[in-house]
Amino acid sequence: MPQVRIFLPTYRRPALLERAVASLRAQTFTDWVAELHNDAPDDDRPARLLAGINDSRLRYHPHPHNLGGTASFNLFFRATPEPFYAMLEDDNAWE
Repeated sequence: MPQVRIFLPTYRRPALLERAVASLRAQTFTDWVAELHNDAPDDDRPARLLAGINDSRLRYHPHPHNLGGTASFNLFFRATPEPFYAMLEDDNAWE
């Protein structure tokens, strides 16, 4: 089981999302799993990005409809089996 769950919300910012995902994958700590939550159900660019990367630690979660910022962020505070969790928004990157 991974030690860290990372929540990565996105909404129509494919260039920024690509940068965020690249920064995550460049980390030296690799014992993590990430949930990419797409809040734009009609935008398939996040799914295509992950398909092109083919990293089993990245899991795609398209929302059935646009939840909006608050409802999307609230999803990230549910219990997870991993002892640690973090949030990486699509417009941020980790050093």
